[in-house]
Amino acid sequence: MSDPPHPSRLTCPVCHFKAKSLAGLMRHKQVHNSPTPPPDDSYTQFSYVHHKVFTGVATNSQPYNSWHPFRDRHSFDFANFYFTKIQASEGQINEALDMWAATTLNNHDPQSCTPWDNANELYSTIDAIQCGSCPWNSYNIQYCGPKPEVNLPAWMTETYQLCTRSSRDLLCEQFSNSDFKDSIHYAPYMQFKDGRRVRSDFMSADWAWDQCDDMSHLPGSQDAMFIPIIAGSDKTTVSVATGHQEYHPVYMSPGNLTNTAHRSRGNAVLPVAFLPIPKTSKKHRKSKAFKTFIRQLFHACLVKIFSPLEPGMTTPELILCPDGCFRRAFYGLGPYIADYPEQVWLSGIIQNWCPKCDAHPHFLDAPGSRPRSHEMTEFLITCFDPGPFTSFFPRANIHELLSPDLLHQVIKGTFRDHIVEWVSAYILGEYKPRGDDVLQDIDHRISAVPPFPELRRFPDGRDFKQWTGDDSKALMKVYLTAITGYVPAHMVQCVSAFLDFCYISRRNSFESHDLQELQDALNRFHKYHDVFIQPGVRDNVSLPQSKHIKAVKEPWRCSSRYNALIQMLRTITRLEKLSSLASEFDRHGMLDGSTYSYTRMIQGGGFPEPKERLGGSDIEGDEEDDFELGLSSAPCATASVKLAKKAEPVKSYPRNLEALAARIEQPCFPDILHRFLWEMCNPGSDTPVEAIPAQQLPRIYSKVHVYHSALARFYAPSDQGGKYPRRDTVFVKLDQERDGMCSMVVAHILLFFSFTHASTLYSCALVNWFPRVSNDPDPITSLWQVEPEFDSLQQRALAVIHVDSIVRGAHLLPAYGSDPLPEDFHFTLSLDVFHLYFVNKYIDHHSHSLLHNK
Repeated sequence: MSDPPHPSRLTCPVCHFKAKSLAGLMRHKQVHNSPTPPPDDSYTQFSYVHHKVFTGVATNSQPYNSWHPFRDRHSFDFANFYFTKIQASEGQINEALDMWAATTLNNHDPQSCTPWDNANELYSTIDAIQCGSCPWNSYNIQYCGPKPEVNLPAWMTETYQLCTRSSRDLLCEQFSNSDFKDSIHYAPYMQFKDGRRVRSDFMSADWAWDQCDDMSHLPGSQDAMFIPIIAGSDKTTVSVATGHQEYHPVYMSPGNLTNTAHRSRGNAVLPVAFLPIPKTSKKHRKSKAFKTFIRQLFHACLVKIFSPLEPGMTTPELILCPDGCFRRAFYGLGPYIADYPEQVWLSGIIQNWCPKCDAHPHFLDAPGSRPRSHEMTEFLITCFDPGPFTSFFPRANIHELLSPDLLHQVIKGTFRDHIVEWVSAYILGEYKPRGDDVLQDIDHRISAVPPFPELRRFPDGRDFKQWTGDDSKALMKVYLTAITGYVPAHMVQCVSAFLDFCYISRRNSFESHDLQELQDALNRFHKYHDVFIQPGVRDNVSLPQSKHIKAVKEPWRCSSRYNALIQMLRTITRLEKLSSLASEFDRHGMLDGSTYSYTRMIQGGGFPEPKERLGGSDIEGDEEDDFELGLSSAPCATASVKLAKKAEPVKSYPRNLEALAARIEQPCFPDILHRFLWEMCNPGSDTPVEAIPAQQLPRIYSKVHVYHSALARFYAPSDQGGKYPRRDTVFVKLDQERDGMCSMVVAHILLFFSFTHASTLYSCALVNWFPRVSNDPDPITSLWQVEPEFDSLQQRALAVIHVDSIVRGAHLLPAYGSDPLPEDFHFTLSLDVFHLYFVNKYIDHHSHSLLHNK
């Protein structure tokens, strides 16, 4: 039996009415609550300050023309479908062309014949596309240093190949893509909300603004735009079984694009080069000459890759922008995203040292460490070798530009390779000889969590050999409560602090309090991380440590595996050409509708309607703009919930209320529904609904329709939002004047249904309540705790609510305690048998933003 509910949970915040139960309070709240309005785009207004010199003013525009080099919409859709969407082989394309040709045998219209006889002709048409055409070039590189007279190592005589394309031409292709016309910033800006600075997209941060200040003295800087180049590189293995095939791609992206554009699957981030990977025998792998060669080769290749941009770093160049206008632009090297092994090569440091400061590798958290400076790097260059590639470009400091790779350094590196391993090592040492049994029960707990949309299930827990980034991110959502009860409280608090840091760091926009929360999470992690040192798990906790699928792995799978790189580059080029051409066609309305409907429209004498184009901005330096550049911190409405369009058939659920109650085995359902309806019909009554005799309650004579799902549309500051189908558990809004968990209660959905009374349609849900245990989160896990509410018969309390009071789906994690789960326990029972639950704020980024604070 649960403890009596906290008195503050049963008091109406509007009129201070005191209810006897949470169900009674919820019924009373219907008097005050109006239906939640649907979300709109009228977010809180912001003010903006733009750079006075680098304003990005447009000069002129340029027109466009027809379906060339394709014959018509049909032929373009055919090529795009088979080559891009399903990535069909040459034989499959030939077979599809043969079937298309067979359908035209009795048609004598030349336009109905297939435009290609075979796949090679289709490939030639794709190669003829002019937009998106940025050709690849290869350069042969050889070692030219001193060589021994005898026993010459093979790596000194081999020829290494750098495959790259002009970074300037690629940038122009990316910048001219009309898909980005609404997702780009032409000038650095400062965004404010109620006088508070908000940092969202890259151009709203301090770095871009400071760079423009440094360049303001350059000739031609007035009204020019600044294009920072965000780069990144990382080795990837495409096949271990067939000879350990490795590739080393380098990616680039203009920093002017918004976060949403960078995270999309378009051409915002593209491969600009594939670096050579020198290999040698174990005997020579650690030799000084070989290490020096591969380091110098790495930096020399990066200099070659970005050298086409170097003239535009001091002299502005004219560039076509996504809005169809030309602007004068200065280029600059921006953040370089890499994991720690890559950062070692980029910064020229020794393994395990920090690429940002001079802290000792055995105590990276030591106070008093100094940032590595550009001046110190220049001094070392004069004493040793040419140094990092950034020394060949103006305003580029590699130690400042290095940015962490969240996936490899934080999620896969710190969480998977360190924290999970440390916790496992602690358990094996603390619970001898039954440590393996405890780890097995943790795996069982992970597999027993209730389901949630898009939550990856782990039938065997975290016991799998081949980890992926998705595996690590999915495990982070359910790991904390699985170890609670088996490890010390400080260890749980350390893991909780790390998870909070991960989730806060991935928000789309940051105000000062967000940055403070991030710092607080980091401070909590440092406060508790010694818990891993005390039992001897670690000597110290100094941690050294997307696009690959589309840019490397899929093109590799389309190759013959023999000399695969050349085939991969050809595939990448063709995919980019088709994507660019599709953007142009779409901008002119030529891809509206299906292939059939568009063709019928053209044959009927119709014309495609071009989509509206945006002109250039004429904003002056410090004037406020009349449109918003960044993402807001909160919407006007939290959610809008409605039932699915189609009800379940009568053979599954009776339409009669009493029969439906018997079907779902809830005999109290009719009485609860009648009392809900009485409160809806008598919003101003002072009489408690419990005091109304059953015979005086309104009756429902309409059919009751049952639904298996509801849709909730919500806004997430860290995501673009989405559609959430029916949940096992949901958040229900109790107090419209407050935010966070204190304004909501968790409900377990038993049934979605609708009925009509007095010509009014009611969309409702039958629920069990899970009220909060306390007005504060659990101090150990930092998660809110809830418990099921029981009625006087010790049954879970039932209530009927309007779906408008539902905010979004909730995910509950059982409080497992310190006892192992039964061997045959199934996850479908998790919401029914436990007496205490944690509200999982780590299930997605929207939940974390919603629940992180009170």
